[in-house]
Amino acid sequence: MLIDQSDILNRLHPSSVICPITMDIKDGVSILRVNLNKGTGGLKSESAIMIDQVRAIADAVFKQYDF
Repeated sequence: MLIDQSDILNRLHPSSVICPITMDIKDGVSILRVNLNKGTGGLKSESAIMIDQVRAIADAVFKQYDF
């Protein structure tokens, strides 16, 4: 997932804005996806940021995972 948030919101708001990342690359949806090459940011395969699936996730959810 890509976290897209300013430091101000990190301090003041209990959630973060994210865009999911998928390995299911689709043709013809380039306006809605940003393709990423294998190796970018440690990705193990070609992937795409799904900018059409922006979400707010509670920060407490992130504490459940070790990133």
